[in-house]
Amino acid sequence: MSIFDFDFLAAKNRAAGFILYLLVGWTGLGLAFALVDLLIVLPIPKDENGMVEI
Repeated sequence: MSIFDFDFLAAKNRAAGFILYLLVGWTGLGLAFALVDLLIVLPIPKDENGMVEI
């Protein structure tokens, strides 16, 4: 995930890392993040290579 750094969180607090893993991996929260990113990127014009710069 680009928003959460699981390695850093797990190194600092193992229980918080596990809970975050369960929330993102098993509840569909990751899908919600992906849909929000898609809605942000869709109206942005693409360059000649079809890439979008955010």
